[in-house]
Amino acid sequence: MTARSGTVRTLMAIEVLDEVWKWLYTVVDEVGDDIGEERNGPWLLCYEGWGGFCVDPVWDPARSDDENEEAAYEYARANSSAVIDEWVEERAAGFDLAESGHEPTGLYGVTWALFREKGVSP
Repeated sequence: MTARSGTVRTLMAIEVLDEVWKWLYTVVDEVGDDIGEERNGPWLLCYEGWGGFCVDPVWDPARSDDENEEAAYEYARANSSAVIDEWVEERAAGFDLAESGHEPTGLYGVTWALFREKGVSP
């Protein structure tokens, strides 16, 4: 198993096992507009589901609902890198980033980052 069709970026050459991918997508698929993190052994998954409050800067009452929905999703996707960069910085002492991305689930997508504890192999 590998990353799905959403936007994914890899910063470290860390092997991610199929069972970890299954766990990751089970969690990500359940995220609405939640923010959180979950552990699975040496793995740490951080996630942020983008909701109405998060995308408020691009919501325009003069546009159609469909146009606003598209603008909100694109805003969330475009701003995912900043969120991921913040997570990487906050966890740099104890974790390495394995994979990260933005999936088109939840309201306006879910930004996620998968970390592995430093010094631990899969």
